[in-house]
Amino acid sequence: MHTTRFVLALAAGLLLAAPAASAQNTPGWAGFSVHATPADTALRFTTAGRSFTVLFDGFVADAQGSAEWAPVTRTATFSVALQEDQPGTRLRFTQHLRGGISKDPDARVVVVLVLPDRTETLVFPYGQNVVGGDLFRTFHSTLRYHTAQEYAASVFVRVDRRRPDAAARVDIDSFDVEVSRTP
Repeated sequence: MHTTRFVLALAAGLLLAAPAASAQNTPGWAGFSVHATPADTALRFTTAGRSFTVLFDGFVADAQGSAEWAPVTRTATFSVALQEDQPGTRLRFTQHLRGGISKDPDARVVVVLVLPDRTETLVFPYGQNVVGGDLFRTFHSTLRYHTAQEYAASVFVRVDRRRPDAAARVDIDSFDVEVSRTP
């Protein structure tokens, strides 16, 4: 029987861990840190069993009603320190990005995800009209982790417009990660 122990405590935006409760066959969460631009974006971290979720409060790239031509950008970076008591363990990460998008044909939206093993780019090009669309994408990664290592990811959103009155809005709601061991 294999167990990993973890407990989380919130302190000034940084989640710290101390040994405590145990969960069978579950990687441990040893810490969490975030950085978001602009500063009014709040990121919260929750765990449940073998998964964790980063909730984005106020992560909105909104180009509606602005007369400026400048691109609108938003970024968020977070990391979760994993605590693994079997060095060299292969972990599988199933990652879900959730949000919403609306845009005019004269706007372009680019969402870039920097994941632990690769970069994914989602493009909603000029000419495409999206009204009240759900943004939901799933990505899979398998990585070999050592005793202590970080899972780090970044989300970058950019909105460009051909005309100043073109509207676009992107809301990133959450990033869910399910973690499991692989043979």
